[in-house]
Amino acid sequence: MSQAIKSRKQPYVLNRGERYMSHKTSHKKKVISLERTYANDFALVIRERGKEYFLNKKIKTCIKNNNEYYATVTGSEHNEYHVFISTSKSTYQHHESINYVCDCPCEFPCKHIYAVLLAIDNKQYIKPKLKPELPQKNFSFKKFIQMIPPKQLKKYLLQHLDDHKVVVDKETMKQYFIEYVPKEPYEFYYNHLYNAYILQQNVEQELQYDMMQLREYMNHSDFQQAFLILKAIICSMIDTNHLSNEESVIDLLLKLRMYLRIIMRKADEQLKENFIVPWIKQIEDKNFYNHIYLEDVFSDIIPVTYKSEK
Repeated sequence: MSQAIKSRKQPYVLNRGERYMSHKTSHKKKVISLERTYANDFALVIRERGKEYFLNKKIKTCIKNNNEYYATVTGSEHNEYHVFISTSKSTYQHHESINYVCDCPCEFPCKHIYAVLLAIDNKQYIKPKLKPELPQKNFSFKKFIQMIPPKQLKKYLLQHLDDHKVVVDKETMKQYFIEYVPKEPYEFYYNHLYNAYILQQNVEQELQYDMMQLREYMNHSDFQQAFLILKAIICSMIDTNHLSNEESVIDLLLKLRMYLRIIMRKADEQLKENFIVPWIKQIEDKNFYNHIYLEDVFSDIIPVTYKSEK
């Protein structure tokens, strides 16, 4: 689903065809089995097939983060489907609720969700250590407008004049005048993407956001912030073991290779000497993590003058 990204922190994003189910039931005692409690949500044939999926280890990953579960299930024809389940209790613990989502084509509670319920009941999940996710810095649109030089603002507004009306989208305008938007630190980009890779949720959305930001900073010649984002993307892939030979990874690395070369040509000497070159040398010392496409990102990028200082 094509969707404009308006903020960095987003919950699990529902795509077209996904189902979202929410239930609340009253209980005086603590619920022991999610599968037993919500079995009636599923048709008999679905329960049987879901049990087969569970017993045949079709659940590729199941991750618990507080009261939320993120699972990847291998379906028919080796397709992978993503299941999200959350549970909660009221303050008085007289009510339990469950929400579940699957992105498979079914229009009813499916075997993938049922299989994950069985996995949760049997504690077949892992509890990863996630990074603290930094919120976006406070943004005042009024202050933002006041910072833009009048000539630039006038030119922009005239470009968006439509039938004697000015139509302005805040997010589009923020990207256009990104140099006047508060900059986020390295940890903002790294931590969000790291967690997305670990949970295997919203990775595409996170990468889309980061790459969009990287491009805008490149277009505005802010090579320091562009490098910060580029480094966060690559390091999050390395640290979560998500360097692979998949086409999507190779395509991403090819784009980053191009951006890094532009940064090395255009950045000032202080940025190159103090930040970029030392980082590249660290990657080299790790033999590029034995990944030929990552090696290609950095190959022949450090000028001879820097190499001689090693």
